[in-house]
Amino acid sequence: METVHHVDFGFTSEYQAPIDLGAANANHFHGLLVPGPAQLGQSVHRMVENELRPLQRMRDKVLTSNEDRKKGSERRMFEARDHPFVEKALKKPDKKANRVAIPVPKVTEEELRRRREEEEAMLLKRAEEAKKKHNRLALEEYEKMVLVSNTNRDDSIIEARNVEEALAKITVTDSLPMDRHPEKRV
Repeated sequence: METVHHVDFGFTSEYQAPIDLGAANANHFHGLLVPGPAQLGQSVHRMVENELRPLQRMRDKVLTSNEDRKKGSERRMFEARDHPFVEKALKKPDKKANRVAIPVPKVTEEELRRRREEEEAMLLKRAEEAKKKHNRLALEEYEKMVLVSNTNRDDSIIEARNVEEALAKITVTDSLPMDRHPEKRV
């Protein structure tokens, strides 16, 4: 007998196939190697059942371990039920409370049009106020600039015939404190 390996249902199985089972006599049935019409020693159903038994055992083991986990978590939840934080978490919100709400009043086309007009009027009013405020600030800034005296045109301050005299009159006569960081002024 030769050993045949194949993968089916997510696991690898191994079974003994008769040597005389050739390619001409063998059929594949859902990934299983099934004897052809010449070898009817075992029915197809029995072979499928034999292949599925390990899968069923594995599934049963997984189910029992999951059931054990669920039972353990239920037991822990039952033991911790008296804790105040758990009580709050276990309380489920009432689904019907969300359904019952204040009925929304119906709005007619006329009311919608009137609301749109009011909103447009408010926007225009705000835009005009902002424009007036901007103009007023611009006017105040302009007045500040105009009201500043231009000392370049004032002849009474400096009268000099040459550069040395002008520099002598421009210099401040008060003694200023010594500049500690003249390199920063450059």
